[in-house]
Amino acid sequence: MNGLILKDWLYLRKVFLILGGATVILAGFLVPMGLGCISYMIMAFFAVLMPVNAMSIDGVSRFDRYALALPRTRREIAAARYQFGLLCFGAAAAFCFAAAVLAQIFLPAGHADLLGISPLIWWAGIMGGTLLVLDVTLAVFYRYRVNISVVAIIAVAILPNLVVYMPDLMKQPMVGWIAVVLAVAGLAGLWVSWRVSLAAYERWDVN
Repeated sequence: MNGLILKDWLYLRKVFLILGGATVILAGFLVPMGLGCISYMIMAFFAVLMPVNAMSIDGVSRFDRYALALPRTRREIAAARYQFGLLCFGAAAAFCFAAAVLAQIFLPAGHADLLGISPLIWWAGIMGGTLLVLDVTLAVFYRYRVNISVVAIIAVAILPNLVVYMPDLMKQPMVGWIAVVLAVAGLAGLWVSWRVSLAAYERWDVN
């Protein structure tokens, strides 16, 4: 299974390093300005694209057919793709968490992030929403073989705009509750996504 994860990494390492480096530099500008949530969202966006791009490359290169000849079960092949996605997501979440903690500690209270909302609340909400997008995107891809990552991410990106344009949602407790709901939904959705994807992948016809 490690070989399958390594394959995805070799496919996408240049893209990962270029996009990761660019977003780290961007965060270096945005976090001190109290706009860290924007950099969290961009980094999460790129993290979600990685596993789906790897699946698209597999389809184009016909690796899907070759994979079935490997001494691995379909469960192991699908699990490797989920693990790769979670590794990309985990790397983005860890970096953004460190940036949010630094902003919380060193920036003035009320100015550490957009709308005066704690950068840790932004981090929890954005990462929860991103994990939910990853859940839905992988399940839909395995079920229907359609990449909806961009559409799903745009849907989640609307949430900060709702906060800006709906005064009742601008209060930190309400945003905090939204962040909690997204985080719980993202974690719970991971199990549902895995079951849906595995059931669909068991029926895949790659001829």
